[in-house]
Amino acid sequence: MTPAPHVRVRPGTSSKKMTGPAVTPTDLGPIDAVLLTHDHHGDNLDDRGRTLLPSAQTVFTTVPGARRLGGTARFAVTGPIRYTMT
Repeated sequence: MTPAPHVRVRPGTSSKKMTGPAVTPTDLGPIDAVLLTHDHHGDNLDDRGRTLLPSAQTVFTTVPGARRLGGTARFAVTGPIRYTMT
């Protein structure tokens, strides 16, 4: 995979990925859970990451993030959580 182009971080700023991902999405295998601290910065969640979210069993994110992601985020964090993988 080639690196993504410039990614907008906030108005007037951007970042540029210098290398591609260390692994391909198919190398990851099944995704049990994603902890997404924020979805609104392209350097944290880029287009490739957004395409992977629906394949995760659970996406932990903030309430505003869950609203922005719509059906992709299945759990909005409002306080401490305890998650047990089976």
